[in-house]
Parts: sequence; C-alpha cells; structure tokens
Amino acid sequence: DRSKGILSARIGWRGRRENASPLDWEMQLDSEQVHLADFAAWLPGFRANVDASMKADGVAHVHLKASGWPTILEGSIVVPPSNLVTSSFDLAGSSTTTALRVGEIKAQLANSVLHVSPVVLRWPGAAGELRLRGIVNFRDSHRPYRLEVKSDGVPLEGMASLQQALGFVSPRPFRFFGPAAVSLRWRGQLRGSIPATKSESWPEGELLLHGTRVFAPGMRGGVEIRAGHAEFRAGEVRILLDDTRFAGAIWQGRLHLYTQPKREWRFILSADEMNLATLDETFNPRYSDRFFLRSDQAGPFPPSLARAGARWFASLRAKGKLNVGSMQVGLVKTEDVRAMAEVTDGQIRLDHLTMRGYGGQFEGWFRADLRPSSSGPTYNLQGKFDHVVAESLLASGGSEETAALPLPKERYLPNRVRAAGLSGSGSLLAGLLDGTLTLKTSGTTRKELVDELTGSVQLNWNDGRITHFDLRREMEAA
Repeated sequence: DRSKGILSARIGWRGRRENASPLDWEMQLDSEQVHLADFAAWLPGFRANVDASMKADGVAHVHLKASGWPTILEGSIVVPPSNLVTSSFDLAGSSTTTALRVGEIKAQLANSVLHVSPVVLRWPGAAGELRLRGIVNFRDSHRPYRLEVKSDGVPLEGMASLQQALGFVSPRPFRFFGPAAVSLRWRGQLRGSIPATKSESWPEGELLLHGTRVFAPGMRGGVEIRAGHAEFRAGEVRILLDDTRFAGAIWQGRLHLYTQPKREWRFILSADEMNLATLDETFNPRYSDRFFLRSDQAGPFPPSLARAGARWFASLRAKGKLNVGSMQVGLVKTEDVRAMAEVTDGQIRLDHLTMRGYGGQFEGWFRADLRPSSSGPTYNLQGKFDHVVAESLLASGGSEETAALPLPKERYLPNRVRAAGLSGSGSLLAGLLDGTLTLKTSGTTRKELVDELTGSVQLNWNDGRITHFDLRREMEAA
C-alpha cells in the first residue's frame, strides 16, 4: 500500500553470430521506499506456514540489477533498525506475542554472490543478543548458502518463534524456554539437493544450556537443564547433561542423535531416585492434555500438523543404558536399578533389568506398549528374585519415632503393618525368599490396572518362620 519502486529493462537481439548470446538483456530495480509492513504482507504469498499476523515497521532501500545469460546479479539492500511483532502457537493452540528488535541489515550482491553483514537481534527483557551473518551463491542452480549464528545468551523461545513465524520450520512437538549461548554454522542448499552428494542442511557448533526448560507433548511438566551443553557435528548431535531435573529426579548422562541411516537416539542416563506415582503423573495419557491438538486449534498452520506430538512419539527411536539409584513403587522400594532400554514405534523395552531390594536381587525384563488402542497402554513384567530377606518385607510393633509409609485407601494389610527396614520394629516374617514373577495389565487408572491384572508368582520360602503375630487379634483388627 505504501511501497514504491522504479523498474527499468533493456532487451536486445544480436542475431546468430558465432559465440554470441542471441539475447542481450538488463533489468534494474530502484526503490527508496519499500515498507517492511508491505513486505510482511507479501511474504505469506511466497512461503508456506508464514504467520499472517506478523507486523514490521521501517523502510528499506533496494537497488538491484540483473543482466546476461547466465544471469549476473548485482546491487544492495539496506534495512534500517526496525521492530518485528509476531504470534507463536504452542501445541495446546494458545498463542503468545513475540516482539523483536532488528538491527540494521546490509546485504551486498556482487557477481551473483549475496553477502549479508552481521545482523543483531534483540528480544525485549533478554540480556543477550544474537548476531548472524550469511552468504548465498546465486550462480549455482542449487543456491548453496552458509549461515553463522553467535550469541552469549538469547531466549530459545524467541528464536523458535521467529523461525516458525517466517515459515522456516513447522510447529514442532518440543517447546524450549530459557537462555542459551549459541555458536552455530549452517551449510546447505536453497533449492533441492545435489545428486550423489549429501546436501542436507545441518548445523555445526555448540549450544550452552543453563536454566533451560524443555516441554514435550504427552508429558506433564518439563525437563529443566540446569547445566549442560550440546555439540553439533555433521549429521549428529551430542547432548551432555550435568544437572537435569525431570519427574522429581536429578539426571546426568549423555544423549547422541544420529541421522543416518535412520534418525535414532543413543543414551546413557542415570537418576538418583524415581517414584512410580511421579512418573504416572508425568506420562499417564489421562494427564496428557497437550499430546493431541484439535484441528481447530492449529493456528495458522495446516490441520495435518494437529497431531505432531503423537506422530513424533510414534517415530521416536532410542536405545541405551538406564541406571536409577532407588525406585519407589507404592510400599515397595528397590535400589540400583539397571536396564538396557529401547523405545521404538510407541513401545518401550527394558531388557537385562536388575535391581536390589530387601536383601535380595531381581532379574528380568519389562515391556510397555503405548500405541493407541481401546484397552489403553499395556504393561508386562517377568523375572526371578532370590535371597530376599523375609524380615525386611513386613514389620509390626515398632517405636513411635519411626513413621510408616502411607497405605492405600484399600487396606489390604492390617493397620499395624509397617514398611521395610524400620529400626525398632519386631519382625513379622523370617527366612529367605526366592521365586519367579509374571505380571501383565493394561489401562490408565488404578482401577483399570487392578481389574486387568493377570499373572503368577512362584514362591519358595526357605527356613520360614512367622513371629510376633496373633492371628485372632489381627483378623479382628482387619
């Protein structure tokens, strides 16, 4: 509505002289009045998934010249410091407004090679700034480019919102919040790929994470990375976690993403402790209000992206080692849990699963199928245990100083039964236990899991004794 420019052209025919182009042409565009508000309105017509609500101010100066065959491009583009405001949409369909201050942009075209001088981006309220520069070679039909991004601390949510608003990336199932120090370089092609070569765009460099929060679909709460960093190399990413809080536990370890031949994660992770109730609140589908997004909440993006989270989990491939210092499952507490874990096609496998508890050890495997079904998620646990000290399982009496773990509302055990390992408690059972265990269930609520529970337990009680037990009194109390 406000922009104005002058376009001039000259075309000449040279006939069919030897070694001469039959067409001699030249075209030039000059404008001192290209309003960025008009540019923001034009952009959705040329790129998919661009945020139509994007607004910008400022007036750019454009002087471009094209001539000959192969075409030679020359000229310059100068954009003064300006403001950019856009809306970003998360997986729940709610939108947030992102404001950005863009420093002066100077782009120079010489011999069909575009050089962009360092551009400074600042987000209101953020301490750091982001500086980027790039180069594009228009002499090549594939338009090879190089891009460099550096920052000592910028908001990750701001960077993601900018990319998403400009249509460079589709809405992703992950959301990132918090500051990060960035030093990355990209190389790639603007048009297609070069045959017989690997031309996939992939960053190289590193990302320092301190106080970064990550939210994923189907997961209640998030991951807080207090100290960690990511290393980007050709076709792979290494993430090192020094202090990470997730599902009530402190995690450490490393993750490695490979992109060839298939995108797959490898990991070695350890946690100080886990509680099954906390994990249930984190992953149980009945809490996962962000996993599926209704198509009418997809914002400016195609409805096909509405189930991005579900598609991401179904396509996730990961395997590695998992270590947990202690795990609490109701009244049962185990230590030193170790397993080889694998996630693929919406299924979880724990092989070579071992854990210690109550003086003994358990060995077996675990399976979870989280693919959508009428019965809900299914779980299967099998294994064997040995050398379990019966005295450590149940105890009664005890002193007032030792507090018992809370029993479920359904009191399957006498009121005075106490949890394992309480000092001063008289032992209810004695001896050593070993045997095998097979359990299978499905559902998302406690009632469903109990109603669908099937399996078997084979128990051997060696040198077994029952002490400190009054059968009549306990039956009356129960």
